[in-house]
Amino acid sequence: TFISVVCVVGLLACTPERVAVKDSAPLWLDFEELRAASALVTSNDVPVLSGSDLSKLDKAADLYRGGFLEGCDADWCLIERESLTLAYQFILERLMTHHGAVGDWSSVVKTSNRLLVLDPFLEHVHRTKMRALGKMGERAKVAEQYMRIRDLLRDELNVEPFPETEQAFRE
Repeated sequence: TFISVVCVVGLLACTPERVAVKDSAPLWLDFEELRAASALVTSNDVPVLSGSDLSKLDKAADLYRGGFLEGCDADWCLIERESLTLAYQFILERLMTHHGAVGDWSSVVKTSNRLLVLDPFLEHVHRTKMRALGKMGERAKVAEQYMRIRDLLRDELNVEPFPETEQAFRE
């Protein structure tokens, strides 16, 4: 089988119970890039990123194509999928903060859209997007965004938006 061949070549560590990529294997793994970028996020809390850090986070965010091994429901896979999805979310949130700090409102909107695809209930992201749209003079889009989160919260959770969201709508 393919795995047997790969084990012989030395890329995988194989036992009857598990198969794992060897640390010494000369492979590039997208999820390792995502993890490294996520570690950068947690170690760097200044609002504006350096050019190098911004580039690393942008590249890592662009690697994400969906959940890790979609269709695999093994416990280890579900844990890994959740961990990588959270890493992606942290990276996007950090990018959104950076773009807001430098006044790049269109990038704030683009990044917030990516976050809202991941989780449409992130009310703080809706607020950030509304504020960015407001800075861009897009009052009609601010109202649309507000109605989107208000209706989502009402329909799905039977709650109203936070007062901070109401305030962002009025700004």
